[in-house]
Amino acid sequence: RDILEGRVYPLLHGYVGVVNRSQRDIETGKTMKSALQAEKEFLLGHPSYSHLALKQGTVFLSRRLNAILEDHIRACMPSISAKVKTMLREAVAEQQQYG
Repeated sequence: RDILEGRVYPLLHGYVGVVNRSQRDIETGKTMKSALQAEKEFLLGHPSYSHLALKQGTVFLSRRLNAILEDHIRACMPSISAKVKTMLREAVAEQQQYG
């Protein structure tokens, strides 16, 4: 609990706890849908995690990682776009030199 709340080893983006399928679950054909439902039930029903359940789990982790990736792309795009435009101008200028 203290780890998930970031009190033991604080991380920039925090911790997200997930419950993975076990090898037995995989071998017996447990679907991802039922695994996600079981994960949700575990997190909501466990006294140590129920207060954190809305910010835990595979679905939350997926959304959080997508948001971080989108923020990173948004932050990097202006400089990448500027570099591409510069390279394009240089290539056009070089092409014009050759007639």
